[in-house]
Amino acid sequence: MLGEIDQLEVFGTDWDTRDGTAIRDFIHVSDLARGHLAALTVKDGQGFQTFNIGTGTGQTVYEAVEAMETASGRAIPVMKVGRRQGDVGACVADPGRAMTQLGWKPQKTLLDSCRDLCRFLEANGTRISL
Repeated sequence: MLGEIDQLEVFGTDWDTRDGTAIRDFIHVSDLARGHLAALTVKDGQGFQTFNIGTGTGQTVYEAVEAMETASGRAIPVMKVGRRQGDVGACVADPGRAMTQLGWKPQKTLLDSCRDLCRFLEANGTRISL
């Protein structure tokens, strides 16, 4: 997007997923920040607690690329490469506890995240190119 690489490398296209690419839990930074702030308000006298902050739904790498293409209005050239050692096919957070105990839930979609990133970059003088 910033013209620093010729192609986006997609690691592994043979996963047992909708389109063969890995599934990840992409979350908007503002949703993540709201989750952190909500966790700071917990005062139950039991010490520390942990909460998974995520969307609870996963999108494939190709779906993320498509969302960024839609948001930017530009095609993103991809190069399929092999899996990296240690990669997993799917990794998605379970935010159920954060939702029930904190009253938190994600509000932004993957497309919202991509659009907000493009707006931020352009507002701060970064030219988006490919």
